[in-house]
Amino acid sequence: MEGNTDKDEIIFSATDPLGRDAILLNSTVEAKRFAHMDASGLSIAETEECITHPSQIHVTAKVEEYPNRKIYYKIDKPMLGRPPIRRVVVDHTQNPGIVVSWMRGSKLSKYDSIEYREAGA
Repeated sequence: MEGNTDKDEIIFSATDPLGRDAILLNSTVEAKRFAHMDASGLSIAETEECITHPSQIHVTAKVEEYPNRKIYYKIDKPMLGRPPIRRVVVDHTQNPGIVVSWMRGSKLSKYDSIEYREAGA
């Protein structure tokens, strides 16, 4: 693992279908909670699954600003009161990449370019 990430700081480590590694750091989760942004509706397990088994992986439309960020989408079955799309953003500037955000939404971005698509997605 590159960088100086303490193993106790890592909540999970995951590999995407294209062989890239990503980690979620405890400090990122705590910062999100501190900013009162933890009402995303995604559990840690759902966030990890979005990386390991995504429906699609997009290259951000802001590629000039964030050249190494990938957006992972997992499309779930619709449920009343729950947006069906999981969205996880990973910055792959270093290896492993760092999860920088996660949330639920109701739409896929129409501005990103698709890098990976699960069969049938």
